[in-house]
Amino acid sequence: MTTLMKASVVFSMLLTLSAYLVGCSASSVDDAPERAITSGIVSFSGNPITQGQISFIPKQGPTAMGPIKDGNYRIDSKGGVPVGKCQVKILAYEETGKEYTVGAGGKKAKETKQIIPNKYNKRSTLHAEINAGKENKHDFDLK
Repeated sequence: MTTLMKASVVFSMLLTLSAYLVGCSASSVDDAPERAITSGIVSFSGNPITQGQISFIPKQGPTAMGPIKDGNYRIDSKGGVPVGKCQVKILAYEETGKEYTVGAGGKKAKETKQIIPNKYNKRSTLHAEINAGKENKHDFDLK
């Protein structure tokens, strides 16, 4: 497994864990933020991202995230993305054609690598405004 791939796997796990911990921090349903379903298309260099993940991170409240498949995403779990301005982080993976062993059982997994620059994930400069009372559409055409 390459150093870049290890870093991508660790980053993905940390992002998922942090989203889970932030999402579990609301003390009651009354404290839950208003949310709106959000969907869109994500492409890189003019091509749809075939597999990846998108996260919307508000200044306060839980992170909302969902898979990107064939360039499309839709976040509707728990009512969608918290309303307000959110930082957006996008991960996009491509298979390398290699496999590696996972765990003691010898199960094989396909190796992937991150294919978009850190300015869209680790050091994201992307933002989106989520509006209440309607489904939001945010497309991201990354260069």
